[in-house]
Amino acid sequence: MYPNKKPQITFDAAKNKVSGSTSCNKFNSSFTVNASSINIADPVTMTKMACAGDGENAFLNMMKKINKFSLSGNTLNLLIDDVAVMRFEKKTYALFIKRFYFIWNNRIIKTPYNTKIKN
Repeated sequence: MYPNKKPQITFDAAKNKVSGSTSCNKFNSSFTVNASSINIADPVTMTKMACAGDGENAFLNMMKKINKFSLSGNTLNLLIDDVAVMRFEKKTYALFIKRFYFIWNNRIIKTPYNTKIKN
């Protein structure tokens, strides 16, 4: 169903926003949570690339039906009633900030990548 790329999903609990990829198109939406119940709204915005196969439609139709979730370690289970229909593993990405060292008036100045040095 997803020969080249698997669907991905990211939840932003602070903003009640969900975004991700259907394996072909990217989407943004909102969600609400109450205890172990979840309601994911239809995508508000979505790219419109032509997609091979029926994986995208199956994914979107399943997202409409999801009404519960559970967490087990690094695994998010999305359920319809008590049946797990999707599982996602948490991915952790390390963010590295580059620093540059400048010599200014014979002193070494360490600055973040996007900082400008003023006279």
